[in-house]
Order: sequence, then structure tokens, then C-alpha cells
Amino acid sequence: MKIDQDITIRDLERFIGRSEFEMTLVKATDFSPTVLATLTHLMLGELRKHKSVVIKLEVDVTEIREVLGNHYEYFHLMSLALFHNNVHFHDKNDRPIPLEKLQYGFKKGRQIQEFAYSQDKGRKLPPNSPITPADLKNYMAHLDREKGNSNHGVSFGLACFDHLIKEKLNETVYLNPNGASKSWEDISLWVSRFFDFNDLLINDNLSSSHSIDDISTLIYELYDNTNEWGKTSFDDEIIYSPNYRSCIVNAFLRDQLEEGFSAYEESINGYLKDLTNTDLGTLGFPNLQANLFDADELGVLEISVSDTGPGMARRILGKDYDDIDETEEIDAVINCFQKYLTSDKSGARQVRGRGLSKVVQLIGKTGLVRVRSGNVSLVRNFLNHPLSRTELKEGIEFDERHYLNKVEGTCISILYPFKYKIK
Repeated sequence: MKIDQDITIRDLERFIGRSEFEMTLVKATDFSPTVLATLTHLMLGELRKHKSVVIKLEVDVTEIREVLGNHYEYFHLMSLALFHNNVHFHDKNDRPIPLEKLQYGFKKGRQIQEFAYSQDKGRKLPPNSPITPADLKNYMAHLDREKGNSNHGVSFGLACFDHLIKEKLNETVYLNPNGASKSWEDISLWVSRFFDFNDLLINDNLSSSHSIDDISTLIYELYDNTNEWGKTSFDDEIIYSPNYRSCIVNAFLRDQLEEGFSAYEESINGYLKDLTNTDLGTLGFPNLQANLFDADELGVLEISVSDTGPGMARRILGKDYDDIDETEEIDAVINCFQKYLTSDKSGARQVRGRGLSKVVQLIGKTGLVRVRSGNVSLVRNFLNHPLSRTELKEGIEFDERHYLNKVEGTCISILYPFKYKIK
């Protein structure tokens, strides 16, 4: 079985435990909702477990140049290449592809992307920057080309490699220089640029729209959880190295939603179908989003945050998987969504542990959340099963609860409908 554009999440689960993979060349934007995040999460987990992983890409020399010339379009390959040197890429003739060449290109591409989205349009490069004006011009030209297909969707992924400090790959626009998460207000500046650079307008006052605030809060709460839970072993005795944390933001727009997708779980398939068939006037958007109905089109925003940390159950229970049974692990992951549950031993329970509870409150009328951690997979469709007040007090219920093969770390994906128009 090859990993290609039509790979399903169910298919990806079958790759757990393997150390060799075949993969066609697929751009990050061509994967279906939550598939890119799942692929990256599962494969990095296999990289952590195995001494060596081989990835055979169905590419020739010309296509390798395509990857190196457009490195920002291959987030999954970038994540694999930079995570650890024990990954080996081969071409379709089984000839080794120099990892150093891929790493150089991906590092530079990551720098270009992050600079572009961390600055206002027209900002000049600082002195002694590793990025040249030509690099930045080429990337902005790439964004302009993509705008011609704006209704087909846009994607942006940011990866943090905690162990690559010398290379400064442990820094992202979501983190302050001291490693702490930036506030949701700071993140909202980046989110505004994400929509602005791609000529997408959520409402007439984009920078202060309530939807931008909600999206920024979702990113902050999910990413801050990786800062607290995803960098050390469950007993805090080992700092993980290598270690990876990422946030992928995908905006699936009109044309994609109308065409449909082939590579998602049935639960996600059903959610997207129900959403696109719903009378928009009856949709109850979270918080103060009623003003979005003045826009033209319905889109779905995916926010997927993943890490290669200890996993939710191990962290919250303070013990290894060998000492956790199936029921205990499922319950532990579900309990992580309770408002004041935290692994903090300081007793400050009233000021920590709110992150995942805040997330489900924000998407609790129209969104969907999928969780994959350890052996556990959970799904909740809030469009068909809105969040109740009782759940806020007594705990969140999930529509689907599965016990699967064990994966390293955690991946949480959110689907969040929004209204937009193209400038």
C-alpha cells in the first residue's frame, strides 16, 4: 500500500509498526481534512520507535528539484527530514536522496515562511538575514499564484523541533523567545495575516473580528497544551529528544467542499456532508459570530496540533501504558477535557487545565474534534450533537471511542466552519 493523495486515516493506521514506506509526491494542500496531520503524527511516531526508517518516494530527479524549489508545499516531508537523521529517502529507482540537501532546503523554506507571516506586507528583511530578497519575492509570488485558486483552499503548517536549538528550529511564531506560548492576542496578528495574505476576508474588520479571536484562542489553547504536556516523559524525568510539536491550519473553501473528499473517516465525511447541506441561517456559530452571515461563502477551517510527547493518558495518570488498561486509558483521555483537570502537582488547579475545555466550548455548536493519543481515538460531532451545559459541569461525551494500535504522542484536530469572501 502506498501513501498517496487518496490515503485514508484508516489506511494510515495500518502503517503503525512499519519501518519502510512507499509514498507518491503529494502537496500538503492536496490531502483531505485531518489526513496531513495524521500522516505526520503517525510517521514521526514510527521514526521515534525505530532505529531507521526508509521512505521510498515515487519521484525522479526532476521532481526532487520541484520539492527543493517549493519546500513550503511539502510540510509532511519537511517534518520527517528535519526530525531526525535516521530517516532515509530513496527515489523510485531505490537510489538514496541526499538527506543533507533536503534538510538544507526545508530549513530555508521554513525560515522564509515564518518571516513572511510574521511581518506585515512590504516589511524589509533585517540586516544579515539568511533570507534574500529574491527568496521572499519568490515566496510571495507563490502566494499570488495560489490566490488564483483561492476557493480551492489554503494551508500553512508550523513545526517546532525542540531538540534543534542550535539551528533555531525550536522557535516558531507561536512561541516567545523564552519558549513560553504567545498570547492569543499575539497569535491573532499571525492569523489575520494568514487570511489577508491569501485574499480571504472574514468580515469588514478582519483584524478585530470575533472569528479571528476565536481561531487564535483555539490555536493558543491547543498549542499551549503541547508546551505543558508534550516535551517530557510522563514522570517529567526525561526531556524528549528528538521532540516535535506542530500546528497545521487548513482552510477548506467552497470548491473543495463542493467536490468532496475521498480520504477521511466516515465520521468526518458525515460531518462535512451535513454541514454543506445545512441552511446557513440555522447554524449557531460560537460566541459572537452572527455577523459572519453577511459574507458570501461557507468554509471549514482545520486546526490540527500534534506532538511526539508521552500521550495524554500517560501524562495525566502518571504511569506507563503497560500499567494502564483499555477502559482506564479511554477514560483518562476523555477526562482531559474536564475544565480543571491538570497534571500540575502544584495545586494551582483553578488556573490550569482549562485549555481543552475552552476549545470544546468554542466549537461546541457547529464544530468537530478528533483526538488520537496512545491507543485511543475519539470523535465528537457538535453539529449533530451540540455541547450541553451538563457536559461542561460533568464531562464531555464523545460520539466515537476506539481502542487502536498505540501511537506516540497526541494529535488533536478541530474542524470549525466559518463564512468568508474573496477580496
